[in-house]
Amino acid sequence: MISLLAKSLITTDRQLLKDYLPPFLFSLFALTFILFLQQLFKLIDLLVSKGVGLDLVSGVFINSLPFIISSTVPMAILVATLMTFGRMAQDNEMVVIFTSGVRIGRLILPILIINLFITIGLIIFNNLVVPEANHRVRRLMVEILRKRPAIKLRSGVFIDEFPGYTIYIGSIDTRAAKIHHLTIYEKSSRTIITAPEGIARTTDGGATYIFDLSNGEMHEPLPQGGYRRVRFESQRLIIKAKEEHRSHRGKYRGDREMTIGMLDKAIRREKKNLTTTRSELIGTMTTAIDRYLQYGPGALNFITTKVKSQLRKLRFIKKKIARYKVEIEKKIAIPFAAIIFLFLGAPLGYLVRRGGVLGGILAIGFFSLYYILLISGEELADRALLPPELAIWLPNIVLGIIATHFYLLVDRGRGLL
Repeated sequence: MISLLAKSLITTDRQLLKDYLPPFLFSLFALTFILFLQQLFKLIDLLVSKGVGLDLVSGVFINSLPFIISSTVPMAILVATLMTFGRMAQDNEMVVIFTSGVRIGRLILPILIINLFITIGLIIFNNLVVPEANHRVRRLMVEILRKRPAIKLRSGVFIDEFPGYTIYIGSIDTRAAKIHHLTIYEKSSRTIITAPEGIARTTDGGATYIFDLSNGEMHEPLPQGGYRRVRFESQRLIIKAKEEHRSHRGKYRGDREMTIGMLDKAIRREKKNLTTTRSELIGTMTTAIDRYLQYGPGALNFITTKVKSQLRKLRFIKKKIARYKVEIEKKIAIPFAAIIFLFLGAPLGYLVRRGGVLGGILAIGFFSLYYILLISGEELADRALLPPELAIWLPNIVLGIIATHFYLLVDRGRGLL
């Protein structure tokens, strides 16, 4: 026979879930909308001002949502938990429950079970859906760039998006890809090219920009001093984009566009490159010693340059491996924050005895702390200054310690406010 307390707990569990789910769903919708606003304004600008087709803009819109949702789900859990338990504490419901002998661990059990399913689902979502959506966004942006090449160009500022060049454009007609009052500075030869007008287009999937200039001048410094000025009616200038823009074409995937399996494969590949480069470095050092013994210090000039190049390559490969490891850890650590936020929000809601706006403010504060730690850790890990595992799990560890403190305060029957 079910005891009276057990029946009461079943009723409490049902009521708790009814109180928890509406603020969770509302918070998820509201937070997703807020975070998407900035992206939405850019998409509206592409559609209205830049003349990009509705099919491309809507594709970017839909495929941008998964990445945002993966961030807002843990935050929605924290907001909903604070609001639910804050309201219960404010109405003295939790006091009655605790005095009947029920501990906070049993009280949050139904929400914990739901959050475990959410965490598992979010890990799968982050591993399968988000990378594919990110990849589609990149490909759509390349297609937009192909149709409207002037979108990447900005007027009234110096543009350093092209290696070896600095470009200044007075004004741009994005729809027609026309540019006006153009100045291009080629850094290696210190040549300055000016033109009152021209047309910009891209090729090779946005990898290369082609500028067709009209009625311009080219000012080129001469080795013996002075400079040469050449006027032209038409001039074509072909400039390669930065590597990050060139690599967006074809089947290439950036680290945020890969599943855990893809990332693991990439790590193994880079580790082989690391081993090969280390062997080459050892061989170079051995050659350097032999040449030094045979010909003296003068023979080391070329070897020194080669050693520096190989050391740079080693650092680059290590950073690449670190970036891949960071993405693997993020796919698991961020969903796991849903559990941490439950153990943080439930006792904190009881201790402050407030729901509503205060619960939302506390949620934003703790979530801001979480993301500051996450972004800082990711930056340190990407630079290979901190192990990726520690860097990405650090926010969970810090907030987990804070959550444990508040949880024990409530479990031991102490108050805060």
